[in-house]
Amino acid sequence: MSARISIRKQLKQVQSLSMINWIEVNNDSYSLLGALLEAEPLLDRESFFKALGRFWCYCDNVSTYQNELTQLLTGASRNELNLMMEPEELSSLAKMPASIKIYCGCYEDNKNGLSWTTDKAVAESFPTLLRYQRPNEIPLLLEGSIDKQRAVLKLERDEWEIIKCWKMDTF
Repeated sequence: MSARISIRKQLKQVQSLSMINWIEVNNDSYSLLGALLEAEPLLDRESFFKALGRFWCYCDNVSTYQNELTQLLTGASRNELNLMMEPEELSSLAKMPASIKIYCGCYEDNKNGLSWTTDKAVAESFPTLLRYQRPNEIPLLLEGSIDKQRAVLKLERDEWEIIKCWKMDTF
């Protein structure tokens, strides 16, 4: 790699970090993800995936961006998906079996969401949480499995969350 390319790469990384810091400071939990996705074409891939992993658990409207996120995540390399995880998450994922059993507590209209869990009790509790309750709808508990090579594990909030990084047809 020539010195000129290396300097350009370093400048893009600095620009990316500055932009990500600005996004984090100037957005709340409902605008953070949209701002990051809007900036994605301007960011270097490494910085984008690190920020996506860092911000994931603080975003309250992931479903709003489901199509865009599905496209990004299904097109991501294993290295890019790894950037979304902290060292403890990488270590925990490495200890899991090749095929991971996952669960999703949801309703009919959001059964193809991006957030799953390895903990059945966590999935069962989601439809009962006040912010997710839908009094006139029947809650569902979905079960599936994912190849460890397409999983991103997030341990924040003690949910053992698996981010769906594969395209799945409806159940």
